[in-house]
Amino acid sequence: MKYSEYQLQDFLADELFNRWIKENDPHVDDFWQKWLAAHPGKAPMLEEAARIIRSIEYKDSHKLSTNEYLSLYENILRRSEPIRRGYRPASANFTKIAAFFLLLIVASLGIWLGLDKKDEPPKVVSQPILIRKNTLPGQKLAFKLPDGTKVKLNASSSIEFPKEFKNDLREVAMAGEAFFEVVEDTSRPFTVVTRDFSTTALGTSFNVFAYKDENKHRVSLLTGKVKVESLYSTGKPPTILGPGEQATFDKKQQTFSIQVFDALLHTGWREGKLAFRDSKFSDVISTLERWYGVQIDVLNENKRKTDAFSGTFSNESLEEVLKVLGFSGEFSFRIKDKSVLIEFND
Repeated sequence: MKYSEYQLQDFLADELFNRWIKENDPHVDDFWQKWLAAHPGKAPMLEEAARIIRSIEYKDSHKLSTNEYLSLYENILRRSEPIRRGYRPASANFTKIAAFFLLLIVASLGIWLGLDKKDEPPKVVSQPILIRKNTLPGQKLAFKLPDGTKVKLNASSSIEFPKEFKNDLREVAMAGEAFFEVVEDTSRPFTVVTRDFSTTALGTSFNVFAYKDENKHRVSLLTGKVKVESLYSTGKPPTILGPGEQATFDKKQQTFSIQVFDALLHTGWREGKLAFRDSKFSDVISTLERWYGVQIDVLNENKRKTDAFSGTFSNESLEEVLKVLGFSGEFSFRIKDKSVLIEFND
């Protein structure tokens, strides 16, 4: 079931939602902040679910008395602080009505969770163990996920995934750039979540480009079919890609556009191939900095005569790449350790 279809009791039982309320996890917080922005109508329901989680103590396995239920009810009514700034119920009447129904749900949950069984210890819900992998500038990393899906992580990128995929969903979170060869499992879709959108597939291979300092992010599909959805859109149908198609997400406009893509240009990095096709100078610089792990400074850029740089390189050194680009772009350069200085010719 999708979160957009959740009712109050579903959020109360959801592991990820409970982690958000109980733990200080920046990744989980970022996910729910964006989900709330995309589904503002669910904010009152999430607020009430959070209040229940914070109000109920599961340490003692005993049945709540009538007075305890009344105390809990009054506590819900008194508390007015929303779980996130900007999201609060539309009126006090709504809160009172919601609290009344919440009281009934709490009572039902008490029975369902076995709180009235004195002889049974409280059940402890285990949290999934998360694994995080990172690459520094100039590094790449290849590995497999728990389901056998192959991942290649580009430079200056990160990915987080559970030690074991459970339930009916395989989901990972990433930033930067990565290529996925997904193991097919029709019962468990595979989803990649970035800061701005999610990409879902069953069995396919695709590339996700989502560096936070880039305005345009991309999903490039080589084989199979994927569904791409913005985390900000409400009610808009997902974007479906076929082989050879690319979805470009504009962060400023928060919209997708679809185009055919050059596989060498967007996925050649997996094989050590670096390609530029009439690329902007600023894009060339940011790519070279990530690729080689260097800091590039530019002098007298006002003398630059072109903003369209092209070239294809295969496992070549930074010096060789700059020689080729410098010849067409009319600039000279100096490399010292991890620093590069580019100067355009008069």
